[in-house]
Amino acid sequence: MLSAPWESLASAALALGVVGVAGIMYTAIIMRRVTRQSGYQLVFEDWLFHTGLPFVAYAAVLTAGLTLLRDTSDAAFGVAGASLMLLFIGVHNAWDTVTFLATEKGDTGEVEREGEEKKVEKKVEKKQGQ
Repeated sequence: MLSAPWESLASAALALGVVGVAGIMYTAIIMRRVTRQSGYQLVFEDWLFHTGLPFVAYAAVLTAGLTLLRDTSDAAFGVAGASLMLLFIGVHNAWDTVTFLATEKGDTGEVEREGEEKKVEKKVEKKQGQ
């Protein structure tokens, strides 16, 4: 975003501010939805990675937008750090979701295994009967 050919740093600062505010608003929406759902009781890690850390990252983007004109270098490092943080949060949340689905909601395969066992038993009985 910062490497785009902006006419001035003020335009880039405005864009960063808009992204930061939008991210904070989105995090607030997620926080509201999470507190209303009843299918799963969130633990500390869930609160941290779905609401806390994203809020911090988007607040860093907003802060970078507010300070870009005064201290360009620090603002750029802030955006880089927030981007990296959001990347790691996304990877963690994707992994957490896949793990949850595989262990809690996934098909255990018990029905298939029982069916396989019955087929094997029938084959053994047929061979023994011959």
